[in-house]
Amino acid sequence: MPAAPRTSPRRRWMSWLDTAALLGAAGVLAWIAFASWFYLWHAHAMSDDFWLAVQGREVGPVGYANAIYAEKSGRWAGSALISFALSQVDLGRSYPWLLIPLVLINLGATYALLRVLLGDTASRREVLAWAIGFEALLWAGRPVPSETVYWFSGAVPYQLSLSCSVVLSAGLIARSRAERTGVAWRVVFVLLPPFVAGLQELVGVMLTVVLAAGTWMARRHLPARSLWLWSTLASLAGCVVSLTAPGNDVRAAEWPHTGDIVLTLRTTFEDSLLFTRQWILEPRLLSASLFLWLSPAFRSLRPRWIDSGTKWLPTVTLAALLSLALLIAGPRWAMGTLQPPRMTAVDYTVLFHAWFVILFLCTRGTSGLPRSETACCLGRVAALVVLAYSLLFTGYGRSALSDLSSGRLARWHEYMEARQETLRAAAERGDRRLVLEPPPDFPWLFEHYEQWMDITDDPRNGRNRFLARYYGLRSVALAKPPASAPAPPK
Repeated sequence: MPAAPRTSPRRRWMSWLDTAALLGAAGVLAWIAFASWFYLWHAHAMSDDFWLAVQGREVGPVGYANAIYAEKSGRWAGSALISFALSQVDLGRSYPWLLIPLVLINLGATYALLRVLLGDTASRREVLAWAIGFEALLWAGRPVPSETVYWFSGAVPYQLSLSCSVVLSAGLIARSRAERTGVAWRVVFVLLPPFVAGLQELVGVMLTVVLAAGTWMARRHLPARSLWLWSTLASLAGCVVSLTAPGNDVRAAEWPHTGDIVLTLRTTFEDSLLFTRQWILEPRLLSASLFLWLSPAFRSLRPRWIDSGTKWLPTVTLAALLSLALLIAGPRWAMGTLQPPRMTAVDYTVLFHAWFVILFLCTRGTSGLPRSETACCLGRVAALVVLAYSLLFTGYGRSALSDLSSGRLARWHEYMEARQETLRAAAERGDRRLVLEPPPDFPWLFEHYEQWMDITDDPRNGRNRFLARYYGLRSVALAKPPASAPAPPK
C-alpha cells in the first residue's frame, strides 16, 4: 500500500498560521457582536421617545401620523408605528425589549440576503455565522449607532426601513427562482414597498432604484418579471405619497437653501470624497476585503445563479452608485447645509452591503489571485491581523472596550435606572417640579447624548418638557453646576 504523501514543514507551518489568524479574527468579531448586544440592555429612552409616547396616548398613532404628514414629513408609517409602540410600554423598564426585535429583524435581513447570495453552496449554520460576522463588522464602523440602533425613535426610520428593503429584495430573488408564488407572497411584495417609503422617504427612493434594476434583470422571465414590476410600481406609488406630503413643504420653509441645485451638487461631491476617505480607505473594510479576495474557500463558492447569463456586476454596480448618489444628495437638496448623522448611517449601511455584494461578484474563480500559495497565505494572515487590531482599537470596538473596561457604561446605566425610579416616585407623590442630579460621564458610544439627546438644567428645554409630560410633572431639570469660586485677589 503506497504511503500517503507527506506535507512539507513549510506548508504545515503556513496552514497553522492561517488557521490561528482566522480563529483570532473570528474571536474578535465575536467580541464585537457580544458588545453590540450588551449595549442593548443598557439603552434608555431619550428625547423624542417620551414625546412620541405621549402623542400615542393622547391623539393615537393614526392621529399623530396625520399631524406629521400635514406638518413635518411624509413618514406616516414610521410616525404611527413609533407612537403606537412607545405608548404601549413603560419606557423606564421595558425599553430594551422594544429594540431587540428590530435588531433581530436586521440580523434576519442579513441572513436572508446572504442566503440568496450564497445559494446552496453554504449550510444554514454557515450562513448564520457569516451574518453575525457581517453585522459585527458593520456595527464597528457604522455612524451613530446610538441614534440608529439604540434609540427606538431613530431605529425605526433609519434601520427598520433598510431591513425591510433587504428582506423584500431577498424575497423577490428567492421567489423568482421558484416555480410558483402564492398569493400571500404577492401581497407582501406589493404592500411592503409603500411601508418602507412611509418609514423613510429616501430609503423608499433607494428601494425603487433597486427594484427597477431587478425588474430589468428579470425582464426575460415572465413570472419573475411580474413580481418585480408590481413591487416596483408599489414602491413608486409609496414614494409619491411620502414625497408629496404637505409637511415636507412646511419643513422646507425652515431651510433657506432648500432646492439649491448648485449647492446640492457641490456638497454632494464633497460628501462623497469625505465618505470615501472615512469609510472605504479605512483598515477594517480594506483588510476584510483583502482577506476575502485572497481566500480560496470564499472564491470557491459558486451558486448556480452566477452562471445564468445575466450581467450581474454592471447592473448591481450601477444600481448601487445611483442609490448612494440619491441618498447622499437627498438631504442636501432638502436642507442645503445639513447632512444629518442618522442619514449618513443609512449611506454607510447601503455602501457596506453593496461593497461586499460587488466583491462577491468580482471574486468568482481564481482570476486576480497571486500565483504563489505562500504569498496568498501571508496576505490572508496580514489582513486578518490588521482586521483584528482595527476592530479592537479603532471605531466603536475601541469605544466599547473603553466603556466596559472603565465602568463608564455601568455607572451611567445605574444612574439612568435611579433617575427613572426618582421620576416615578415623584409622580406617585404628586410632586410638580423635580430637580435631578446631573449624570456621570456618558459612555463613549452615547457621548453626544449629553448635548443633543438628554435633558438640561433648563426646564423650558423641549427635551425636559417631553420627559416631564410623560411622567405627569410640571417641570424637570438637572441641577445647575455650582458656580466657581471667585479668584483670590492678587
